Amino acid sequence: MTPRAEIHDLGYEPYRGARTPPARRFLTVARNVFAVAWGSRWGVKLPFIISVSTFVGASVVMYVARNRLFDMVRERGAPIPRAEQIIFFAFTYGFELAAYVLAAVVACAAVANDLRLGAFQFYFSRPLRARDYLAGKLLGLALVIGVPLFTGPVLLAVVRVCFAEDAAQAVSLLPVIPRAALLGLLGTAAFVLPPAALGALLGRRQPAQALFVVYFVVLTNAALAMAAVLKVPELSLLDVGHDVQVVGRALFGVGGGWPNVGPWPAAAALAVVCALSLAALWWRVAKAETSELGGS
Repeated sequence: MTPRAEIHDLGYEPYRGARTPPARRFLTVARNVFAVAWGSRWGVKLPFIISVSTFVGASVVMYVARNRLFDMVRERGAPIPRAEQIIFFAFTYGFELAAYVLAAVVACAAVANDLRLGAFQFYFSRPLRARDYLAGKLLGLALVIGVPLFTGPVLLAVVRVCFAEDAAQAVSLLPVIPRAALLGLLGTAAFVLPPAALGALLGRRQPAQALFVVYFVVLTNAALAMAAVLKVPELSLLDVGHDVQVVGRALFGVGGGWPNVGPWPAAAALAVVCALSLAALWWRVAKAETSELGGS
């Protein structure tokens, strides 16, 4: 060693940056979920395009449907929806499609990828509780899927109020906004909790996505068909998407739709499915925390 040789201390250096309080650590997990989801090439951007297109198209139809001429036609018995009912149809035929893609791509993989990669060893080796992890994951998924299912209907409700002919009508239309918010919350829960629970229970993204598609494309249609054939409308409660639509029809006064079991049974069925999904998520995350699961 020469007299000018230097010795560099490569030992452990403690972290000296800002520390997140325990009460807000779930926000870090939520931000990560949102950032990873938005980094997907088409898994998030394509649903975003669908949502924007739905919003613009529904706004145009809503503006046209508020014309008094349509009121006269409705009075003669023509099945033309009112302007505020366009929110329900935009939710059913546009925003739900975007949410379906987001649920399959993002929600099914949120916990499953952590299980497959052994990320729980990283999470729980730090001062992060299981409930913080789960709250952060669900909040992040709600932010992603809530873009079409919550923000879309609420913005359309605001647009409907802005399209009012006078201040009195605007005041009378204000209840449309909380109704749209309630519909958005129910839809977000229906498209966040069950697919996330599938991913957590199966532990892999691809099988969870496949089962999610089979459920929403095959099993739900089979349940609706059996409800019609057997004349047992209660079988339609197995379809959480249909449950949300039944509640939405009641909120916006949209008739039709069969089988219609009523909004309260539909809301109860949706609550049961979401509660079971949340219980499955908690059980899987708590098990991973205590057993220190690694990659598979």
